[in-house]
Amino acid sequence: MSDLAYYYFLNNLVKLDLILRNYLEASDVIITMLYSHATFTDHQRELIISLYLQTEEVELGLLRERQLILNALRNLNPNFNVEHYEI
Repeated sequence: MSDLAYYYFLNNLVKLDLILRNYLEASDVIITMLYSHATFTDHQRELIISLYLQTEEVELGLLRERQLILNALRNLNPNFNVEHYEI
């Protein structure tokens, strides 16, 4: 049973890392937009900043969930090597 739980959490970690990478890329795009020399109206700039803050909030939630999964994997397998699963 513990092997099944271990692989369940390992599978979730891989999926979560893919989602997290996408959010990190989206954040990079948003930051690039903000620092570009494009002229935005105040309203457009506010929308971009709002989008960035929402993206950042989701990223933090994903990182918390990732930490919980890593803790579960370590509990199920003391030899689990976190370094193989760095983002």
